[in-house]
Amino acid sequence: MPRAAATTKYVGLTTTKPDEIGSLLELVRKTAEDKGGMSAIAKKAGLSREALYRALSSNGNPTIKTLTSVLSAIGMSLTVAPIRQESVDDETT
Repeated sequence: MPRAAATTKYVGLTTTKPDEIGSLLELVRKTAEDKGGMSAIAKKAGLSREALYRALSSNGNPTIKTLTSVLSAIGMSLTVAPIRQESVDDETT
C-alpha cells in the first residue's frame, strides 16, 4: 500500500510497486482539480483537457514527459530515491 502524507504545503506519495500507479495518478488528478481545475492545468502543461483526463485516469499510463509537465503545472516535482532496505525485504517475503 502506498504511503501518502499531506499538509497544506506538502503532498507526497511513496510507493515501490508498479501496480500502484493509480494512487499516484489519483493524487495528481485531485491536486490539479484543487489548483485551478483540469482545463487550466492542461493549458499550463501544454496538453488538451481530454489528454490530461486520459493521462490521469485510473487506467492512465502517462509518459514521464507528460507526468513531469503536469506536475510542474501544479507546483510539484517527481523525485526518485533509493528504496529503504525494509521495503525491499517486505516485498520479497
